[in-house]
Amino acid sequence: MLRRFDSPDKLRIAEAQSYAEAAHRGQRRKVSGQPFVVHPAGVAAILAGSGFGPDIVIAGLLHDTVEDGAATRADIEGRFGAAVCSLVAGLTNGDCRGSWRERKRRALRRLEGLPPDCLAVKCADALDNLGSIRRDLDRVGNLVWRRLRPRAQLKWYFESLSRLFGARLRGARGRRLAARLRFQVRAVFDA
Repeated sequence: MLRRFDSPDKLRIAEAQSYAEAAHRGQRRKVSGQPFVVHPAGVAAILAGSGFGPDIVIAGLLHDTVEDGAATRADIEGRFGAAVCSLVAGLTNGDCRGSWRERKRRALRRLEGLPPDCLAVKCADALDNLGSIRRDLDRVGNLVWRRLRPRAQLKWYFESLSRLFGARLRGARGRRLAARLRFQVRAVFDA
């Protein structure tokens, strides 16, 4: 994943990986029980493999550290710079009011106004989450929907994300990410 980056960027990415591991220490994935940090590492791998630059890859590693981990925006900015902090801040949902569907509707509206780099990180986040769901479905079957959300709710959300990314992500990298997400949504929910 990191071969194409130069040494300073590799060091920054490795530092972000360590930071994400510390911020998510003790957290587990809901269905698989794996350490939570496998998720941001997967997001970063998708972004790096899609040709995105180091700041976006680092944002992929850190995208949940403020919302779900033990990190602050100020610390992220001090360690990784304003560009990374801006991406992470754009993806941090601090509004926990209302039902799950209301929160997701607000998140989708917020995503509509974000810059393409933030959307690329969020698309990679959705791709990694759908990959986890597919693996968990193979492993434990429909128990997945009881541990996460009912299938119909998640289908609505991921289809909404897919439409948004299909409309907003531009350039070859963005269009490829959006196409991968469309494929994964169909593979999980139309199988």
